[in-house]
Amino acid sequence: MKITIELYGRLKQTFGKDTLVWQTEADNPKDIYLELCKHHQSADESNFIKPIIDDTFCDWTTTLDETHVLGFLPPASGG
Repeated sequence: MKITIELYGRLKQTFGKDTLVWQTEADNPKDIYLELCKHHQSADESNFIKPIIDDTFCDWTTTLDETHVLGFLPPASGG
């Protein structure tokens, strides 16, 4: 399936864009995130990142389909 992925914060730099259309056989945020990490030779930081489906926080194992927009939100810092 092709899924739209939105990247926030420092993940924009890690994966090179703020929005991707990703071709995958995976059907959950965790597997898709791990594919992105492998493709971009990036470390798995899923312990810190929150997955989002259609602007709502979700579990890493939530089932996706092509109608969903998947997002990954890293921790924010600031003062």
